[in-house]
Amino acid sequence: MAKELEVYLKPGAEQALEDFKQSRKKYVDSDIDYIAVCSTWANEDGRRQLSRARELRIQNTRLFEARLVDLGHNPKDVERMFERHHYGVLDKELTDARQ
Repeated sequence: MAKELEVYLKPGAEQALEDFKQSRKKYVDSDIDYIAVCSTWANEDGRRQLSRARELRIQNTRLFEARLVDLGHNPKDVERMFERHHYGVLDKELTDARQ
């Protein structure tokens, strides 16, 4: 950058220096605008991922509860068990695969 500015430090180059400063300002302003767009997108994507994870946790909790009831546990006990503790219910889709 210093090498680029060297040309503008000579006598009579004030207008060229001012033009250079304005062009850099426009460049930085366009970057700032793009950063705002990217930040908005990233925030929306993060909210979407959190929402999807929350939906999967709820779905998986219901599947666990149903499975425990199918295995013969008292439905009221199962309901209380999941009200009091999260149990690290996964936030990804459950499958029948035992990996």
